[in-house]
Amino acid sequence: MDSTNTMQKAGSSWENLRISNDFLFGKVMQDPGLCTELLRRILPALDIDHVEYPDLQKSIRSDIDAKSVRLDDVSRELKAFLDYVAGHTPDDSYVRKLEEAVKEAKKNREWRHEYMTLLMRDQENIEKGKIYGAISVYRDLKLSDMEIAQRLQEKYHLSWEEANEYLRLEMV
Repeated sequence: MDSTNTMQKAGSSWENLRISNDFLFGKVMQDPGLCTELLRRILPALDIDHVEYPDLQKSIRSDIDAKSVRLDDVSRELKAFLDYVAGHTPDDSYVRKLEEAVKEAKKNREWRHEYMTLLMRDQENIEKGKIYGAISVYRDLKLSDMEIAQRLQEKYHLSWEEANEYLRLEMV
């Protein structure tokens, strides 16, 4: 994998991020004022006076008692936020604050570096997944390890040692 090309793509993608990106959303929501206001818009029936931040992001199963929400069932304030997430120009004072926070977040060199590092790791893992998937297909075709290694070299531009390392790790 060409790391220079990957870094250029990562840098370009950082500049084009919007609030709909999970990483950027998480960074912007570290501001307690912005986070509290968003929660108040999403859950207007609750009296939310502060937020507490967990250490790690948790996954939520979406199939448990899932209900759809129609856009005409939400408040004007929440609709303004959802429109902003969808890429529309902010037309609400809170959403304009979010827009400013996004602009400031993009100036944060540490966050940019963290994002680019995560993006590169993800891209490397995707590439590894493709290679392991190819090995699985080649095994289904009853190819020998030598034939598999040769095909991996050709298709993924690996050295003989790298191809054999994937084969060794795949067997573990």
